Amino acid sequence: TALLYRELGAFKPLYAYYDHFYDLDYYQFLDAVEQLMENDPAAVQEKLEQMQQLFHNRTNAVSAYAGSAAGVETNAPLVDAFFTKLDEKPVEPVSYSFAEPAWDEAVILDSSVQYNCVIGDYASMGLEAYTADLDAVGSSPACTRRCTASSTMSAPTLSATATRT
Repeated sequence: TALLYRELGAFKPLYAYYDHFYDLDYYQFLDAVEQLMENDPAAVQEKLEQMQQLFHNRTNAVSAYAGSAAGVETNAPLVDAFFTKLDEKPVEPVSYSFAEPAWDEAVILDSSVQYNCVIGDYASMGLEAYTADLDAVGSSPACTRRCTASSTMSAPTLSATATRT
């Protein structure tokens, strides 16, 4: 799924976000944090304190309670007391910008099956919306990301290749 979400990110910002905060990018982030902890633990502490200050804010904060109806009365004053301890600062909207994935990518897996795929959104395949009529499976000259399919017992790989038409 890592490669699928990565490629879908070329078409939908939600998938680019998902790819960045999970899968390979997230693994690389964790690896970088581990290296920084070994080489400069004070820098990690400083970054964590910056995050603590960022989240010490009740603006747009939401409280969720899961429990009995009787517990709502007990929980409500605790929530109010907690939020009162937080700062009230304006929240700046975040704008994300992620690099578009390469047209040709591959991930090596420890598997005896080679997974290949065709990835594209409805518009690039000549469809206006999802219709469930399997038009996307047919050959479309407008399809922008194309892969081949096979299952083998050879070297374990997950590959995706793309062609532009």
